[in-house]
Amino acid sequence: QMGDQRAAAVLMQRAVRANPRNVTAWTNLGSVLRDSGARGPAEACLRRALLVGPDRIEPAMALEAVAADTRRAWVQRICLTLDPVNQRVRIERANALAAKGRFPQAVTDLVKCLVAHPAEGTATFNLANVLRDTQVLAVADRLYRRALVLRPDEGRAWNNWGLLAFKTAGEPEARRRLATATRRAPFLPQGWLN
Repeated sequence: QMGDQRAAAVLMQRAVRANPRNVTAWTNLGSVLRDSGARGPAEACLRRALLVGPDRIEPAMALEAVAADTRRAWVQRICLTLDPVNQRVRIERANALAAKGRFPQAVTDLVKCLVAHPAEGTATFNLANVLRDTQVLAVADRLYRRALVLRPDEGRAWNNWGLLAFKTAGEPEARRRLATATRRAPFLPQGWLN
């Protein structure tokens, strides 16, 4: 496989030398370099692709996956400018915001994602987590239920809904939900720890 990546990189390097304005070739070269572990050169190629094709989402999405933390928020803003309803970027940005304690902004991104994609289970689950962490427990409870309607075998949702039940529904119900988490996802470590 490594030989295939080297051959692909050589081919893409020829393509960008032949036409330095070829956005697809720069994006593909950056992606091949990323997959081979060369994150710095990959980021440079993807930044070049974005400069050559500022209206193209593909290089922005590929760059978002390799950008260093300090530049990731900037790239996410570009991605969301080009594709305002991009669920993957919205969810990742919301997670980063929540990890920094910027809960209102995280909620906004997750709600925007759910307005555009109402059946997005990950966004529903993540919004429930943020609301649980900010003590909006009744809404978090409803969102965990919705996440489980969307993905009935999602062990993390059962687990977190079970933990929430200790505060909202009592210990017997919490234990029932946590037991369901271990049945639905037996390899989920949180289920066994709780």
